[in-house]
Amino acid sequence: SGQPTLDTVEVYVVGGTDRNYTQVDLTGDIIYTDDSIADPLADLPYPFYDVNNDLGEITAGNGEELTFGPGYYSEGLNLRNNGGIVNLTPGIYILDGDGFDVSGGTINAPGVMFYIVDTTPNNPHESRVDITGNPTINVTQPDPDTYTYPGSPDITPYADGGVTIFQARENTNDSRVLGTAGFFLSGTIYMPNNHIEIGGTSDSLANALIADTIEVQG
Repeated sequence: SGQPTLDTVEVYVVGGTDRNYTQVDLTGDIIYTDDSIADPLADLPYPFYDVNNDLGEITAGNGEELTFGPGYYSEGLNLRNNGGIVNLTPGIYILDGDGFDVSGGTINAPGVMFYIVDTTPNNPHESRVDITGNPTINVTQPDPDTYTYPGSPDITPYADGGVTIFQARENTNDSRVLGTAGFFLSGTIYMPNNHIEIGGTSDSLANALIADTIEVQG
């Protein structure tokens, strides 16, 4: 609904469609098939991390500019409704607790991958990607030809897949990216067993999006 434009060469559909030509501008062909396309990243391994080496939380207060390195963060990345600036050095960031929870401030993250887990005992929140408001987020995918990764797990499989966000396969919490005009992310968002809601985003959400279900609005 809302008169969207879907600009693509081909759309593959398992089952049927309900097309309303007065509301949808579809530039490509619809191809009906009986076989779903397999998950192209089904063999992507989990990154190794040690919960005993807990770095706590990635955050910055209003007016602060802080730099963090790769590792396991049991409280996740939290930047809510403030003007804080978080700079992340290249590597793999394991986010537990609140996951990737951002509604303000600025995040600069070149050459990184975020792995969203949900293992914190008695966590009152869902560990997921929850981006709302109007933060400025600049993320580029792992690239060992451009960045160095000392001490990080092997970055190669994630660089090869161009993966920037990987929500763990056993973490089925819904995620959302809403109202983020300043969201610039290169790479793949990989949420194989999740629902993701997308709305009001910039022109640069990702190079690829793999999810169980996707809802687009705005």
